[in-house]
Amino acid sequence: MTVLERPATVVPQTISTVAGTGASGFSGDQGPATSARLYRPSYMARDRTGCLYLCDSENNRVRRVGPDGTIHTVAGTGTAGSAGDGGYATSAQLDSPSGLESDGEGNLYIAEYRGHRVRRVATDGKISTVAGTGQAGHSGDGESATSARLNSPVGLALRGDELYIACRDSHKVRKVSTDRRISTVAGTGRGGYSGDGGPATSARLSNPHGVVLDDAGNLYIAELRNHRVRKVSTDKRISTVAGTGREGFSGDGGPATSARLSGPTGLVLDRAGNLYIVECWNHRIRKVSGDGTISTVAGTGRGGYSGDGGPATSAQLGNPLSATLSEGQTLFVTCSSNHRVRAIAMAEQPGGRGHDDRSTGPST
Repeated sequence: MTVLERPATVVPQTISTVAGTGASGFSGDQGPATSARLYRPSYMARDRTGCLYLCDSENNRVRRVGPDGTIHTVAGTGTAGSAGDGGYATSAQLDSPSGLESDGEGNLYIAEYRGHRVRRVATDGKISTVAGTGQAGHSGDGESATSARLNSPVGLALRGDELYIACRDSHKVRKVSTDRRISTVAGTGRGGYSGDGGPATSARLSNPHGVVLDDAGNLYIAELRNHRVRKVSTDKRISTVAGTGREGFSGDGGPATSARLSGPTGLVLDRAGNLYIVECWNHRIRKVSGDGTISTVAGTGRGGYSGDGGPATSAQLGNPLSATLSEGQTLFVTCSSNHRVRAIAMAEQPGGRGHDDRSTGPST
């Protein structure tokens, strides 16, 4: 049993802290993650070795928590900037890293919210830019991704060699294809809500954050200011799967499309196809089951920090931003205002293939 993993068969739904002391700052590399200081952790990813990667956003670093619970910096010097391509990631500058994704080969993709780029740390530790020029905008469709402008990229998702990028401030989701060209897959570039039932590229989005793909290739998008989760099906049409569009909290036990959400930022799918929604402003994690019913799995709705060792639904969370799920069905959650990462031992899920890195979700 590793420090990071919590067995699903023992005390399910119990919450604990796995990184951060609660004090903002930077400290603790090479030591226990629970003794390290973080500063507004945002999005996370996991690799196949069981390591947890997290964007330590205001520290302008990406850090790794190993299976033994030790924390290290894997990218960023702590100084905001864009220098370092072609060299080692630990000597490179990052600018508000806010999105992460790991592929099956061990490469790590980093979305830089203020840097308007996506960069990749290869298995040899070298860093390069894979999308964005560093200037904010939404140009470049049909061209090389490195010649395109992005605007505040946050959530990332991978399907094979295709990279999906949620661009918060251009209200779009874009895709870098295997030929390294970029295109828009959802959003018109104008913030708002419209388009359900029609082509996703004709629909309005509002501050998309977390994105995740299911095994069939359907794309799910958490829209911060629309208070909805939407789905782009493989036929490229868009629909709402959770949220009414009215901010608030309601609907547990009923259809997710009749429930109120508040500031959804992160998404993760489990092996049974349940969709977990991180609600930053509701300080909760909710689950949409396969039948479309919504429920709360963590958080009381009151921002704060409490509850370690007890039921996750009795614990206070502090502006959670993202989640990721391990093969052992431990749900990891970043609490940005608590400067911590929490872990919830979920009940065992039946059947299917593990979604250990089907996850998403920076500044709100």
